[in-house]
Parts: sequence; structure tokens; C-alpha cells
Amino acid sequence: MSTWTGWHIGMTGPTVKVAKEKLKAHFSYAKALDDTEFFSEQLQFALLTYQTRKNMDGHQPPLRTDGVLDYNTQDALGMIVHESPELPVLFTVQGTGVDMWTGYPADTARALAGIYQWQPTGNYPASAFPMQPSIDQGRDELKLQLRNWLTGGRKGALAGYSQGAIVTSLVWKYDIANPAGELHDLLPNIIGAVTWGNPVRELGKANGNKAASWPIPEGMGIVDDRIVGTPEWWLDFAHGANSQWGRDLYTDNPNDAGGLDMTAVWHIVQNLDIGELIGRLGELLTHPVEAIPAALEALLYAGMFFLCGTGPHVDYDIDPAISHLRSIATTPRKAAA
Repeated sequence: MSTWTGWHIGMTGPTVKVAKEKLKAHFSYAKALDDTEFFSEQLQFALLTYQTRKNMDGHQPPLRTDGVLDYNTQDALGMIVHESPELPVLFTVQGTGVDMWTGYPADTARALAGIYQWQPTGNYPASAFPMQPSIDQGRDELKLQLRNWLTGGRKGALAGYSQGAIVTSLVWKYDIANPAGELHDLLPNIIGAVTWGNPVRELGKANGNKAASWPIPEGMGIVDDRIVGTPEWWLDFAHGANSQWGRDLYTDNPNDAGGLDMTAVWHIVQNLDIGELIGRLGELLTHPVEAIPAALEALLYAGMFFLCGTGPHVDYDIDPAISHLRSIATTPRKAAA
């Protein structure tokens, strides 16, 4: 799983240039830094010196001391703009089994500090069993946050992973894009969206893959209630069977009889708790008929929905999403249509 820790040697971006400007303006040991967006060894040394001295002065929370330009170091340097109405809001929804500070959406938001105001989805359990009530609660919380923040024409973008991608997608499909949706008036405020491993991805659509020059998966999300008419600005990043990472079953479910079986099982497991799931598996094992192996495989895959995941489901690169979100926030903004 690719985890964002911060800017480091070899990276290039406007955040790096701003850090150099902050350091050069206040500290003699940083005077020799250049004015480019490239993260050099000289910048690493200057940051390490800054972090170490700030900690010696009792800075709280303590900064890392490896010269990586993470969120806390940017904040200490005065690079973070807190709750600025001038910034678009990035609404993030995490995947199953983690808190709102963990995972691809959170790492992406930290990488975009100072470019977006980050609003994670906190009142949402991200539970595996039963999953449907968890999705419903996440959807309610995301709608509340969207209504709270996107006032007066303020812009926002969405980022969701796995179960969190279901939440963002359903809010878009039913509450924003839908003319009868309760948030339809906020449609002009949405400037973009990114997802990873989206279980409600539309068949054959993956605009994130197109932007990242990855192969477009031929399949679809494993959940049957999928996005319809995916907008060009909606970027799903999906590992398909035709990719170097292999098939992420949750977002590249085959468009064949086996895939339909997997989707059908979603209806069985979406409202089950773990005890009920084990009971269903036991029932299958006591009926050794010809159809059981395929049904058992489907139930196991869908039953363990995101709890452990598959290798390709937990091995996404967030850099293409970061680049995209940065580009749409730093250019003249227009609403997604």
C-alpha cells in the first residue's frame, strides 16, 4: 500500500518552492537554497536542521527529524492556511476498518495542505459487517459536511477509497447529480472527484487510469448499484486484470456469469453481521452439490468485502490523484458538469 509521508528528495512541486521561500526568509542556514520546485539534498538538510531546532525549543507536537516536508513541518513553517474561505474543500471518506486520518484519501489530503482545506468524514464507522448501515451513515455524514461547507459558492472535491468510494459515489449519484437530490443545488460547487478501488465503478470507465496512462479495466464494480454516465472529471483509479498490478476484484468484477454471481452475493452479505456470514458459509459447506464451489468462492470474496482486501486492492499509487487535484485547485475554477 502506497502511503504518503510528505515531500522528499527527488520530488517536484509548488509546495517545495514555498518551503524554500519560508526557510530562506528566516534562517541563515537556508540562505543558499535555490528558487526551484525541486526537492534537493540541500533542502533536506535545511529542513532537518529546522525540525531539530524546533524540537529543541519544545515545539508541540514534536516534528519528525529526517528532512521530510510533512504536514506538521509545513504547519510549523506557516505554510498551512487553516479554514480559509479562499481554499476549496477536499472531502475525504476512508475505506473499511480505519479511521478518518488513515488511508489513501487522508494521505492525499495531507499532500495538498495549503491548496485545499481538508474535511474528513468522521461520524462514519467504516465497518465491514454489516456494511450497508455503515455506508448509509457515511453517506449521511458526507451530505452534512457538504451542506455545512459549500456555502456562498465555495468549491469542493471528493476523495474516497473502497467503502469510502461507495459513499462518495452514491452521494454524487443520488444527492448531487440527481435533479431531485437534496444537494442538487450544490452541483455547481463540485470541481472534481477521485476514487481508488471503487466498487460502484461504471462498466469500462476509469478516467483516473486514463489520466495516469494505466490500462482501462474491462470489468465493473462488484456492487450492482453503480455510477451511470461517469463525468469526465470523475477520476476512478482501478487496477484491472489487464494491468501490471492484477485484478482488484472489487472494482474490476468480470462482466460475465461469474461476475454476476459475485454481484448477486453482495445482496446476501451487505446486511449480515460476521456471525450470520459464518452461518451462511457453514450451510454451503454442508451441501456438497455441484454449484457449491462457485457459490462458496463468491460468498468468500464478497463476504470478506474489504476486510482483508486483495493485493491489487491495497496497492494504489496516489500521486496521479494528487497531481490532478492540485491542477484543478490552482487553475481558474469552474464547476464540474
